[in-house]
Amino acid sequence: MKKHSSTGIYFLLIIFCVTLTDSCKKDDNGTSGNQTNGHTKAVFNPNKTYGTVTDIEGNVYKTITIGTQTWMAENLRTTTYNDGTIIAEVTDKSAWKNMRTSAYCNYNNTKNGDTIATYGRLYNIYAISDSRNLAPEGWHISTPTEWFELGIYLVENGYNFAGLTSGNEIAKALASTNGWNSNTTTGSIGNSDFPLYRNKSGFTAMASGFRSDDGVFYESGISCNWFSFIPGVCYIYNLRFDHVGVDQINWEMRSGFSVRCVKN
Repeated sequence: MKKHSSTGIYFLLIIFCVTLTDSCKKDDNGTSGNQTNGHTKAVFNPNKTYGTVTDIEGNVYKTITIGTQTWMAENLRTTTYNDGTIIAEVTDKSAWKNMRTSAYCNYNNTKNGDTIATYGRLYNIYAISDSRNLAPEGWHISTPTEWFELGIYLVENGYNFAGLTSGNEIAKALASTNGWNSNTTTGSIGNSDFPLYRNKSGFTAMASGFRSDDGVFYESGISCNWFSFIPGVCYIYNLRFDHVGVDQINWEMRSGFSVRCVKN
């Protein structure tokens, strides 16, 4: 019988323990599970308690409870429906313009994993309205009613702040403290404008921009734009650096916008 070296076994045990420790270690934002897309650079509210949800691809998202709602605190970035079907990535401008089926893209067609993790992906209306479902199991794409309820909750619970502009400035309470262009400081949510009110809700909106129906990318660092959907009704909810709140708008639905999901 071959005799095993106790020294060798001890050495293997050390390797196993180190590997296990590293696999459980989280970075500052707790996003080490985002192996398919990199690590988010978003700055979350350190005074809030975040949960997590994992999509079909293994991407881990922070979640935040605001009132009675639990939202993703990050934009969706899956490339796969819940039945395992792959969604087409469309980079070409003409192809995007002519799409009449599900598609997604990354802003400026970036392949940088950290950028994708930070800002999420952009989807067309065919992707968000598909019955195979973009949202993780137990979640759904935000609805117009949920956006309305979110705004009411923020206003009624002291998250609005009347600053240099008139109106209820819930934009500051939703916007991340980073990810906005430094030259937007004259607007409602510039990088140095009233920092104590920024991201008070924990929602952590990043200025992810959008892709227009002609395939051109716009407003990274300036605005966030989210699809909101129920069968037969679709709106875009827009948060800009120079607005005091979140605007519900109608847009050319072949454009590409971000997605936030809400827990069922």
